[in-house]
Amino acid sequence: METSQSSSTSANTTPPSFPNSNQRLQSASEVTWKNFKDCVKGEAKYVCQDYKTMQSMNEHVCDKLKQSRSHFNRIGCDVQYLNDKAADIEAYLREIDVICEKVEVVEKAAAGLDSYTKELEVRYRNLLKQ
Repeated sequence: METSQSSSTSANTTPPSFPNSNQRLQSASEVTWKNFKDCVKGEAKYVCQDYKTMQSMNEHVCDKLKQSRSHFNRIGCDVQYLNDKAADIEAYLREIDVICEKVEVVEKAAAGLDSYTKELEVRYRNLLKQ
């Protein structure tokens, strides 16, 4: 029995096997390939996230442009309205200028009549004194 035990222990004491260079190369290649795949997946994920962010930004900019276009159209309509009102007022302003010129003529005539009436009063007083 002893011999059977010693033979079984000698069979169990085989030296550990070390991987040969092909196995090490294959293992390193698999690790490298896995890391490369993970890297590419990560880059693709970030590119997709960037694309979604840019798409969201583009939609936001489009909305803002629509709002801006709406504001500019409304401002354009308001400017046109103001230009039309200014044209209407311009006719009244011309009439006011004409009236002012006529008022100046009337004021000059009134001043002339006032001085003439003062002159007539002086003559009348002189006639009364005589």
